Amino acid sequence: MPTITGRHLGTWSHVIDTSRVYVDGLLADYFLVSEEAKRTGLPLQDFFGAIDEADRDYLTGETRRAIADGSVLDIFYHVNTHRGLRVVRVVGRCYYRDDGAPFLFSGATFDATPSDGALINAVVTGDLDEEDDQG
Repeated sequence: MPTITGRHLGTWSHVIDTSRVYVDGLLADYFLVSEEAKRTGLPLQDFFGAIDEADRDYLTGETRRAIADGSVLDIFYHVNTHRGLRVVRVVGRCYYRDDGAPFLFSGATFDATPSDGALINAVVTGDLDEEDDQG
C-alpha cells in the first residue's frame, strides 16, 4: 500500500482565541512556512493569500459552520503554491471548552490534485483499487 508522507499530508491546528495556526508537512511547504513559524504559529489571515480567491468564501463559510455546529469539516479547495495550483482536501473538527466556547480547530490536509493527489485521495477515501496499488 502507498505511504502517505509529509509531501502529501499536512496537519494543522488553529487556536481560536489567538487566531494562530500551526502547520507542518504539506501545508508548511505549500504556504512557505518557516521552521520558526511552524513552532510559533502564524496569524490565520497569513494563509488566505494562497487560497484561490474563488474558494475563500466557501472555505470560510464551511469552517464557520463546522465551528458553530460541531460537524466535521470535509471539503476540497484550491491553493496557489510555488508548485502551481493544487487541489487539497481538508478534514478537521473543532474542540470546545467546558463552557461550550470553541477552543481548537484542527485536522489534516491532503493533496488531491488530479494525477499527483489522486492516489493519496483514494487511500484517504478507501477507494483504492488493487490495480492502483503501485507500492
